[in-house]
Amino acid sequence: MTALLPKAAVAAALALVLARAFMGPPPRRLHPLLTLIAGFVGLIGYPIAVLVAADRHPQLASILLGGAVASMAVAFWAARGPSDDEGDDDDEGPEPPVDWEAFDRERERWDWSATR
Repeated sequence: MTALLPKAAVAAALALVLARAFMGPPPRRLHPLLTLIAGFVGLIGYPIAVLVAADRHPQLASILLGGAVASMAVAFWAARGPSDDEGDDDDEGPEPPVDWEAFDRERERWDWSATR
């Protein structure tokens, strides 16, 4: 029973990290450096966990694999944020209304100059 408790704790922690990363709210902005670092750590963690498991250390391999999965989840979460290019239009304010009277004056002037 005592050996089951750490496994259940790791499984619960992974479930929370995955749920937060994929179903939780995205970050307020895109984090490209965090995405890159966490993705790299996660990608490297998988083959290292396989090598450690092949060297007959299954507990350590499980911990490394769990860390790699959590790292990839963080990378996916950080990549969900909006980029800096999006949302900048809000600072400019609303577009001014069309001045139809000025438009009509220009159109009449253009029509008059076209007939000459």
